[in-house]
Amino acid sequence: MDRKTVDSAVSALSDEAMAIFGDSYGQDVMTGIFASLNDDAFARHVMTPEDFRRYAHKAMEVAKLHTSRDSEDRVQIPYDIGTSTKRAMTDTAMLVRDDFDRDVDTVINTMRVTGPGISYSLKNIRDLIRTSDDLERVEKFAKRLSEHGFDAGGIFSGCERNYDHPGRAAIFGRQDAEEEIWDQYSRKRIRNPARVSFDVWKQIITDSEKLKDALSIVEVAFTRGVDTDDFTNELNRLPIEQRKRFIGSATAFAKKDIPPQFVAQNINALWSSDFRKDGLAIVPAKQIPRFLI
Repeated sequence: MDRKTVDSAVSALSDEAMAIFGDSYGQDVMTGIFASLNDDAFARHVMTPEDFRRYAHKAMEVAKLHTSRDSEDRVQIPYDIGTSTKRAMTDTAMLVRDDFDRDVDTVINTMRVTGPGISYSLKNIRDLIRTSDDLERVEKFAKRLSEHGFDAGGIFSGCERNYDHPGRAAIFGRQDAEEEIWDQYSRKRIRNPARVSFDVWKQIITDSEKLKDALSIVEVAFTRGVDTDDFTNELNRLPIEQRKRFIGSATAFAKKDIPPQFVAQNINALWSSDFRKDGLAIVPAKQIPRFLI
């Protein structure tokens, strides 16, 4: 690459970083950007000064997305912004599938709506995302949930159980979760539920069409006002065969105006129902109240 052109691009980038983040944080951001572009995933795509400029500006945008503004409109900068920028770019590269530039842009587009942490959340289901089209489906899913007021990153990552909150499972488990964890309630090591759940989902979501179905079902459930914690936890407690039935049948049940949460709770009863007839008779009328949500 032409050194003079590269030096000019670096100088302009440095000026921008100092103007936005100040001298100290600006240096951290520049370090994070250079570290990102030196990773093999990006480095092999940086062949010209224009390539350098393009990817450096993408990393700069990711750094900006880590900032926020306080009540007086002052920029708030996290102390680890350089490291966080590098981490987000590394996670982004792990989500690239068919088209490098397209996929990097897709992840950054998702960050614009949901926040930069979404790259980490999606990295934890990366084996379910097989193509660039899959990645765009996940982007649209995350954006739509965000528009409805949900924390898309939290939906994918879940939250830990504690004494004040029963916890919420990561909607598709977490690929990078430890195999075993210490359970403070049983006082022993157990298989990590987040990892177990991901392994089950990987057996169910085996192609793009199944991913599309799963995302659609979750979106319908969340946007219809179900208790999202209960729905997510109940879904992830289903054994693999019941979970397969749920994903395979929820679309048909939705046409009967049966919500996904009800399906998840009553999958065996619904599975044995005859949907060729008008209406739906799952159980005797006197037993219906105990199935209500």
